[in-house]
Amino acid sequence: MNQPNSGQMLTYEQLGEEVAKLNHADMESHVARMGAPGAQALALPDVCSLYKKVRGYLAIIVKIPLIPAPIRTAVSGFMSLMDTLCP
Repeated sequence: MNQPNSGQMLTYEQLGEEVAKLNHADMESHVARMGAPGAQALALPDVCSLYKKVRGYLAIIVKIPLIPAPIRTAVSGFMSLMDTLCP
């Protein structure tokens, strides 16, 4: 999936296009397989696998102008950290 440039804000049309590119079924099946007990016992490889599945959603969140800048900055920082931990 192509990620928008970090400084670029999305229009609502672009946001819809980015959301349409995400694999919702894959994410839903992963969450269903985890269940509540599994979610409490995630190992680092599982966290990286899950992060890679939700990264697209996070990339969209940082482009939404209605999200306050401090939240977008925090999400961007989290993504940078996770991109380092989960190459």
